[in-house]
Amino acid sequence: MRRYVRDVIGGAFALYLGKTKAFHDARARALSGDAILSVYFHDPTRRIFEGCVQWLGENGFKFLSAEELQEILSSQRRPPGPSVWLSIDDAWRGNLENVVPVVRRHRIPITLFIPVGPVEDNGVLWWSHIRRHRQHLPDEFRQDYEKFWHVPEKVRRRIVQELMEAFPFKGPREVLTIQELKEIADIPQVTLGAHSVHHCNLVECDADELEEEMLGCKQKLEEWTGKGVKGFSYPRGYHDDRVLRALASYRYEFAATTEWRAISLNENPLLLPRFCVQDGGFVCEAHCHLLGIWDPLVRSAKTRLETWRRH
Repeated sequence: MRRYVRDVIGGAFALYLGKTKAFHDARARALSGDAILSVYFHDPTRRIFEGCVQWLGENGFKFLSAEELQEILSSQRRPPGPSVWLSIDDAWRGNLENVVPVVRRHRIPITLFIPVGPVEDNGVLWWSHIRRHRQHLPDEFRQDYEKFWHVPEKVRRRIVQELMEAFPFKGPREVLTIQELKEIADIPQVTLGAHSVHHCNLVECDADELEEEMLGCKQKLEEWTGKGVKGFSYPRGYHDDRVLRALASYRYEFAATTEWRAISLNENPLLLPRFCVQDGGFVCEAHCHLLGIWDPLVRSAKTRLETWRRH
């Protein structure tokens, strides 16, 4: 019920935003061709994903493959009119029903960033599993499991492993299987990229763990699909200079962050920004997300509301 109320309020606010100067200015900037719209999803509903694809197509955007994006950035030439690069993180199994058919029908290129650990193992994403059993976590994590992202990787692995052993995941699978991934990789419009092995905070990894997470993921994907893997997505966007050096040493050619903006023509290919679109809700809100105006305007509205309440 809370989610429904939130979506209704969000949809109403998005309808209002769609009539504002901020929305039309953001749309004009995206259509100018001065930058490349960069949008990513996780586990979108069919309505959200197809609604975004249709809106982009109706507004004249060219859908870029990862290879085309690299070519534009390496030459620093303007894209061929308004352009957008779409990507998806985490390998959620819902992508089979909600994303792949849309990609096939509209023949649009898309990049999927895959964490190979849950694909190869028990089919569950670790943070999803700990939320189900949070009452059994150590006290410091029970009230705030966001702390898992900011402890040494050895600590995170140990606690997650202990929880998995005590409360084994019994399905249904949350992520794609290896066979499903192989079949998706054969779709001409699909590019696969790496998203680490365990989807952890790479900044919290030591040197050996970094190699396992970054090189190991690349090697596993190439082994499964027989295709080279050139791209990487930083889990949750976490990275530092040490992670960037490792990325380059493992011969990745481009990498995606969670920085909230469009891609400029002189962008560092290892630090590609992206706008995130929510998985559910109303399509009108998704349009605000993909243009990058939702978060700043919602934050501004919340600030004004809090100021009004204090006075």
